[in-house]
Amino acid sequence: MALTTSMMDATALGYRPTIGQDISRGTTQDPFRLILGNTLPGNVLKGVPCSVQQASTNVKLYYMQRNAVVDTTIYFLTDPGLQPNDIAIVTDRTGNAVTYKVKGRAQPTGRGVIWNLQAEVVFAPQ
Repeated sequence: MALTTSMMDATALGYRPTIGQDISRGTTQDPFRLILGNTLPGNVLKGVPCSVQQASTNVKLYYMQRNAVVDTTIYFLTDPGLQPNDIAIVTDRTGNAVTYKVKGRAQPTGRGVIWNLQAEVVFAPQ
């Protein structure tokens, strides 16, 4: 397992949108809540180890058949528990953070040693 851990060169935090109701019983989107990662003392967020790669052509074509854009595969050591439409913020070893929108459920890769997740890069508005 140590070899696999050393291959994970980034950390990820996962957020899920929550739906609430306003005063007139209408639907509102409440702030995102943390579902992947840990909160340390002092409200410091600690992500879980992961690795990010460009999605293969076969994966991109598979999701295109379902009218979904996928450009990234994120690998985890365990099932991250993220679902479609969740947000994953991945920080690499240089400190650069990239936001991804999850497009599918995590699946075990190979013999189930690692899990992969398909996502799309979300660019910040200019």
